[in-house]
Amino acid sequence: FVNPSIASTPAGTAHKLIRIDGAYLLGFGPRTADAIHDLAVSLYGGQVTD
Repeated sequence: FVNPSIASTPAGTAHKLIRIDGAYLLGFGPRTADAIHDLAVSLYGGQVTD
């Protein structure tokens, strides 16, 4: 959180930043459902069901 543009955001202040490979999230194909699930788990944790 050294970058001031990130550190000044609510996520940066709370030290809650999610990093996921952009190609994984934006590359539509067979892994799209897995990418959506991984993002949801990163955001909502145990609230996500399969």
